[in-house]
Amino acid sequence: MALAGALLCAPLLAQGTWTWQQQCSSNEWSAICYTYAGCGYDQNNNPVHRYFNNWGHSQCSVSPGLPGPGSIVIFPEGANARLASDVDIKSVLVSSGAVFDWYSGRLTLRDPANNNSPGTLTNQGLLRVVANSGYGRSLSGLLVNSGTLVHYNNGVWFNGATLQNTGTLELQAGALNDNSGTNLIQNTATLRKTTTNSFTISVPLQTENATMEVQAGSLSLTGAGDYRTNTTWSVASGAALYLSSSTTYTFTGTHSGAIAGTLTQTAGTVAAGSGGAVFNFTGNGFAWYAGALNGGSDGLTNQGLLQVVANGGYGRSLSGLLVNSGTLVHYNNGVWFNGATLQNTGTLELQAGALYHNSGTNLIQNTATLRKTTTNSFTISVPLQTENATMEVQAGSLSLTGAGDYRTNTTWSVASGATLLLSGSTTYTFTGTHSGAIAGTLTQTAGTVAAGSGGAVFNFTGNGFAWYAGALNGGSDGLTNQGLLQVVANSGYGRSLSGLLVNSGTLVHYNNGVWFNGATLQNTGTLELQAGALNDNSGTNLIQNTATLRKTTTNSFTISVPLQTENATMEVQAGSLSLTGAGDYRTNTTWSVASGATLLLSGSTTYTFTGTHSGAIAGTLMQTAGTVAAGSGGAVFNFTGNGFAWYAGALNGGSDGLTNQGLLRVVANSGYGRSLSGLLVNSGTLVHYNNGVWFDGATLQNTGTLELQAGALNDNSGTNRIQNTGAIRKVSPDPNNPTSFTISVPTTNSGRIEVLSGTLSITNLTQTDGETRIHRGTTLTSSNPVQLQGGKLTGAGTLNAALNNTAGTIAPGIDDPDHPDLNPLGILTIRGNLTLGADAVLEVELAGTNNSDPANPQYDQLIVGQGGYTRTLQLGGILRVKGRDGYVPNPGDAFDIILRAGSWNRSGSFARVEVDPDTLPCIVFAVQYLTDRVRLVASIPSVDTNRDGCVDDADLLAVLFAFGQTGNGLPEDVVCDGVVDDADLLAVLFAFGQGC
Repeated sequence: MALAGALLCAPLLAQGTWTWQQQCSSNEWSAICYTYAGCGYDQNNNPVHRYFNNWGHSQCSVSPGLPGPGSIVIFPEGANARLASDVDIKSVLVSSGAVFDWYSGRLTLRDPANNNSPGTLTNQGLLRVVANSGYGRSLSGLLVNSGTLVHYNNGVWFNGATLQNTGTLELQAGALNDNSGTNLIQNTATLRKTTTNSFTISVPLQTENATMEVQAGSLSLTGAGDYRTNTTWSVASGAALYLSSSTTYTFTGTHSGAIAGTLTQTAGTVAAGSGGAVFNFTGNGFAWYAGALNGGSDGLTNQGLLQVVANGGYGRSLSGLLVNSGTLVHYNNGVWFNGATLQNTGTLELQAGALYHNSGTNLIQNTATLRKTTTNSFTISVPLQTENATMEVQAGSLSLTGAGDYRTNTTWSVASGATLLLSGSTTYTFTGTHSGAIAGTLTQTAGTVAAGSGGAVFNFTGNGFAWYAGALNGGSDGLTNQGLLQVVANSGYGRSLSGLLVNSGTLVHYNNGVWFNGATLQNTGTLELQAGALNDNSGTNLIQNTATLRKTTTNSFTISVPLQTENATMEVQAGSLSLTGAGDYRTNTTWSVASGATLLLSGSTTYTFTGTHSGAIAGTLMQTAGTVAAGSGGAVFNFTGNGFAWYAGALNGGSDGLTNQGLLRVVANSGYGRSLSGLLVNSGTLVHYNNGVWFDGATLQNTGTLELQAGALNDNSGTNRIQNTGAIRKVSPDPNNPTSFTISVPTTNSGRIEVLSGTLSITNLTQTDGETRIHRGTTLTSSNPVQLQGGKLTGAGTLNAALNNTAGTIAPGIDDPDHPDLNPLGILTIRGNLTLGADAVLEVELAGTNNSDPANPQYDQLIVGQGGYTRTLQLGGILRVKGRDGYVPNPGDAFDIILRAGSWNRSGSFARVEVDPDTLPCIVFAVQYLTDRVRLVASIPSVDTNRDGCVDDADLLAVLFAFGQTGNGLPEDVVCDGVVDDADLLAVLFAFGQGC
């Protein structure tokens, strides 16, 4: 059989059922071949050709018909056909075992008898779209592949066509093009890309219970996609599958597979359909290069690997719900959230770029691990919510600029050299416990960190949480720091604190200020202050310290916020700490100030102290303003070292008293007023260096040591008094430059008042017990008579005042076993009037008769009066005489025990003279009241007991009346044996009448 060189006429296209029966050497659908046999000869005796086709038909003279519109075509098993022409057919069946090659032409599948409804090509065998050189192929109608369909090259144009693949659809090179009409590819089996070439499907693609497999080369899906449940996606190493069109790829149900190559969205929208979608891609996972993800209301869930891959600035948009329960890695550039929620229950890894809060309501919910890697920067401006989660920065920086809702049990980790920033002008709400090791930096640079309902706990170790700028709001339930919270240095950025902040860990304030706006800071841990200030700005503010508040570094720090302490430590290791806000310092607070450091109470406010306050003050603890007040129950200061320094302001001991048990210093200032009110008890050491203290309804009870150097204690207003049962010592800082001190406050002494240097002026002095010592070269002055109602007046200086001694003892010299360097014998000058009452005592000691050296007198002496003035000397009471250093005067030795300076009016005499029998045995003294002096003259006892020169009845009666008395120096004890008895009576009787 010979092939026709050319068709002599067009074959007839006929309907009916056509079964492939290849008769020609060509397996082309429309092939016509002929022979010379079987049809005889024509009228010209030329042989008539018999024409054959591949459908089992033959015909003489003319070509037999071909399948046409409405025809049914069957390629039986073993058939091998090729289509290279346009065909219009109702249906085609490629049977199992048959091969059908589509080279070119339009394949139109329609049923003209049914209103041109789509016809069907069913492939049960092998359908090959074979290589050609650019010839177009067009498909319309329905193509059902349940066998194997291999697309080798070039394109197929879909024009109202549907391809249903229930077998294997293999794509090598070329394209399936969405040309005209409604087109669709439905894959419910295997769609496989092979060879290293590229292939593009622009036809809308639908899959369900299917496999999408790229073994080599690239497959680009540029048409809309409807990818339904249980689709398996597989991309081999080096291969690529692209969703690359500005269209919508809808995924529903579960999609999984091993992606050794690349599965990438480069454009369009990947959307989750009704019921949501699940991605579970392993290997290289799903790569989102550009375009949009829309999880819808039911969500797109990533259970495998989802990569947001680097691009050159292409925008990516996220909307709806995206759930990551696998691994989501963001490599570069940004994702714009537009009404989107990202729920991370797996691992969200961020390398570089940003998650942007663009439009609508957006949220990131992290309940697993959010991890920043690489040395690049990343920004999240989307509101972020965490709970039972990990926030981890391994490298580079992560900036959270969107609102945050960080809930209980979130662990934060920042590696060395890495940074996590809360840097948006927004609110970051923390609830529950937040902990983690911060080897790098976790820093708030803007916005508000707020504690939510129930409060929040920070327990960050390492470098802790760094507050650079912005606001902290602990709310009513409190933000509690159990780790390290740092207020780090900034260049003037304001920091605001409100609500309750509890520090039970370590809070370090490095620099600049924090403004309190309705805030309470409760410190139960360590509050370290380096430089800057805690400022009382607005609302009711308070700092409560029940642990350790410590000032470090050589800088200055100011606290203007009201401060309350209890069972606490206030410690200044270096620099200065100024407390300018009101203080409520309660029991058992320990204050410590290192050498060179300073703690100042320097505000025009009230500092209330209650209970005991103690500590070693090697530096300076000083009040420079305001009022230090003792609260209910009183207060105790027990500061050692340099003690408490009162520079200016007021002390108010209240009714219960401020008690100093340590060192309290009234330090020099340049005229600043100091006011004292209430009760001040000094049982330690109180040193007044300079200037004055004004008493305004004050009582100073001194049971310790009150050292006065210069200045004054002024009786200003109210009822004031000084009660001394301890020691008041007037000293001068430089003994070569004696200073003066004035006390205008009424003073009662039952302890010791000692003038060691300079002049002490006491306007009203009453002594009921104890001692007043006036050292040689010093002066005690009073504008009112000194009332000596008990105790002693001693010394060798000057009392520039009147003295009314009603029941006390005047004993010149200072006899103190603890100070053997002091002279027990002295010349004491009283420049005012001297009155000795009936119970008064003048005590003199005798060690010789020479008083020519005032610095080393041999007997005690009073000088009464002042040159140019007339004074009154009223004598009475007891003259007590003692010997010293074994000295016994000879009869007739005279001692001028009282000398006049100026002029005087003397009256009265001593009621009796008591001679110490231990030091002056068998010595009696006669008192001579001379014009300018009072003199003692020594003699031995005499039977003339009354010394009238006649031993008579008077002497006898004196002995009888004193009979039985014992003691030393009794004038009736004429035999000097310490008792008035028969021996004395006999001695008077034997001498009776002598001298008469």
